[in-house]
Amino acid sequence: MSPADLPGILSAIEPEDFYYEINRNIYIAIRYLFENKITVTLSALFKYFADQKTDYRQDILLIMDCYAGPDIKPYISSLKKDSSFRKIKILSQKLNARADDKSESPESIYQEINSEFQEIFKNQNSDITTFADMATGDIKDMASHNRYFMTGFAKFDEILHGLFQTELTYLAARPGLGKTALALNIACNIAKRYTSGDVLFFSLEMPKDQLRLRAVSGEAEVDSFIIKSERFRSNEEREKAIQGMKKIDSLSNLAVVDNKFSMSQIYIESKRYASYKNLSIIVIDYLQLIESGIKNGTKNEKVEENSRMLKKLAMELHVPVLCLSQLSREIEKRTDTRPKLSDLRDSGAIEQDGDAVWFIYQNKSDREFDSGLCEIEVAKNRNGKLFNHDFRFTKEYTKFEEV
Repeated sequence: MSPADLPGILSAIEPEDFYYEINRNIYIAIRYLFENKITVTLSALFKYFADQKTDYRQDILLIMDCYAGPDIKPYISSLKKDSSFRKIKILSQKLNARADDKSESPESIYQEINSEFQEIFKNQNSDITTFADMATGDIKDMASHNRYFMTGFAKFDEILHGLFQTELTYLAARPGLGKTALALNIACNIAKRYTSGDVLFFSLEMPKDQLRLRAVSGEAEVDSFIIKSERFRSNEEREKAIQGMKKIDSLSNLAVVDNKFSMSQIYIESKRYASYKNLSIIVIDYLQLIESGIKNGTKNEKVEENSRMLKKLAMELHVPVLCLSQLSREIEKRTDTRPKLSDLRDSGAIEQDGDAVWFIYQNKSDREFDSGLCEIEVAKNRNGKLFNHDFRFTKEYTKFEEV
């Protein structure tokens, strides 16, 4: 083993990976010498333990007799494996005790235990990657076409380049401007275009049958009330509705969940779904309705925790997350009702955690001229441009179209 190998060893192994206290303490001593820029030698180790009033001379010499040779990687792997087994055993005992106690919800126990399991395995291999490790030699691999999903609005996508993997996007508006409709339009468009992946839509505001009705109405361009009441004005209108229904019902890769209301339930269901399906995107309607795992916190603290968990979910599953959000009522009291990032309701964490923030905005002059005219404003875009784009929202069949 070369001294040049020492930094890699120290980054791969933690003191608790050693079962025996003597070995653990010797390793701590080696790390101390290295971090303090002291050459790791026998004499330096003997001096360190002498200062600690501990005599490990015989133990160090015994370890040297067991020197593994120049290739130490298999031994590091074996050490980490044994360490992981010990940690899993301890975690299993902890899980049994908490399950027997029954004072916590199964979801909260799962979420915490799952995080601890991930903590055990995240350091099995180093997370440090150099650009050289990432290199393939092909400039095409630098392109982002495999890392985002088009929204289905062509001109909008030309500027935006779609919804990127690992990114959390917030779509916010005041009530009645079509947040759910736009999110549903995008979900259907992605399900149609990317048939090899699934769209997972968490609907916390309306039941799944109502969401399906809206999707059929938009696809058929027939008023949702007419479809629901079966008051078709002609056979042609009825046929349009039937054809729209067939197209929507053929989207076997668009899954709707309407019975998961807590952050832990959304997190668990998303991870479970991704374990056997190829996820394209997660859509959540909407942030302020998600129940938090924080029992006694303020509304801001709960929203902040949920926002942080949504970003974590996007990173862990490597998918875009599109989450709807309310805007503050204070916006209606201003002369200029155009939304600002500070209008995001209940927490500054929404602005902070979101990689992108979109607003639906309709000014008074547009409303008087054409009740459907509106803008989608990309007010924050960590990896792209800020811009406004004109749309028309037809409420009767809950559909957005580019102007």
